[in-house]
Amino acid sequence: VGGGVARPGGKVLYSGAQVGSVTSGTFSPTLGQSIGMTFLPMEIARDGVQLTIQLGTREMAAVTCKLPFYKRMSVIADTMRRVQ
Repeated sequence: VGGGVARPGGKVLYSGAQVGSVTSGTFSPTLGQSIGMTFLPMEIARDGVQLTIQLGTREMAAVTCKLPFYKRMSVIADTMRRVQ
């Protein structure tokens, strides 16, 4: 999501039509950007779909992706990366 933080209740728009509502949203410090979840119709529930989140009079760009948003490396790989 870009341009703000998706909050529960925000309208999810696809091609100008409402297709859902934000069920959960926050800022992810790990990813450095906002993340959110919604239920979508099967026709658009795939990776890479461009959406708009409407919060009051503000609109934010969003793109769909599969869960999980982030896969943590193993403890060993994470430790090795930090040592290098």
